[in-house]
Amino acid sequence: GIGEGESLAENVQRAPWHPLDQFRAFLALREKGQSEEEIAAAFFVSVSVVKQRLKLASVSPSLLETYAEDGLTLDQLMAFTVSGDHERQQQVFERMKASYDKQPYAI
Repeated sequence: GIGEGESLAENVQRAPWHPLDQFRAFLALREKGQSEEEIAAAFFVSVSVVKQRLKLASVSPSLLETYAEDGLTLDQLMAFTVSGDHERQQQVFERMKASYDKQPYAI
């Protein structure tokens, strides 16, 4: 319950979290019934940051892994949230890797 959220929030205060770690922590709290506002307050971030990170739930796990390995920027990864179709995301990612233009708007 609350103890876990508090310990996660304390860790955030100590060092900046990778956005993927934020996403996983926010998602865990969301699944336990906490609102976006409660999560934002616990982590000292804006509600818009919470909403942005939670959008990552729609991204293919393989793309999340690529991002974790610095194979994508956060902006590129966020561009994939427009489609929840993981197969389509993979197709677009494969095309992006072969393309000269890797800007988020091109995704």
